[in-house]
Amino acid sequence: MKNPKLSVFPWRRLPYGTAALSLLLALGFCIAFFCMAQNLPETVPLHWSENGGIDKWGPKSGLYHLPIISLVFGAVAFPSSVALIRRDLNGAAYFINGISLFVTCLMALVAAFFVSAAGA
Repeated sequence: MKNPKLSVFPWRRLPYGTAALSLLLALGFCIAFFCMAQNLPETVPLHWSENGGIDKWGPKSGLYHLPIISLVFGAVAFPSSVALIRRDLNGAAYFINGISLFVTCLMALVAAFFVSAAGA
């Protein structure tokens, strides 16, 4: 039987750290958004037109999907990347974590635009 590789080796810390970072960033964005959502007005912008103006308004619950999407990506990416790292597929793990980080940053940027347009 093959001995499992320990995760304390220096070349194994970075992949696990990236996996943890992607999950913690998504969780942090989710917590920060829902703490900030209490201060949002009841009606917020939900869509921009192609000319850059706001063309759809709705309840603030219409923005709740933004942090949930990033949290789901982070929750799926973490165990997937840990499984890939244990199989020595670090490149695939980095790719999955990169997608998770990209989605989290994109959702945070979109949320920032909507919150700033709401005037909160």
